[in-house]
Amino acid sequence: MYLNYEKYKELGGTLNDTTFLQHEIEVEAKLDYLTNGRIRKLDTIPEAVINLCFKLNISFWEQAEIDGVKNIASYSNGIES
Repeated sequence: MYLNYEKYKELGGTLNDTTFLQHEIEVEAKLDYLTNGRIRKLDTIPEAVINLCFKLNISFWEQAEIDGVKNIASYSNGIES
């Protein structure tokens, strides 16, 4: 695991441990795809990868409530509003 739950909480994460684990698995799968699995082959995971995992967890899942449809005040796609 690139980012463990303890480090995630230390960095300021707010997801519970079960939800975090589900999402971290997805983040790691995406990173493995983009790097052709090279991160997994490293003996030590670089701090930059750990920080990226944290930021991706924040961006993709913790912001979901903020960016949800219930918070949209208006909508326009150039054709309809």
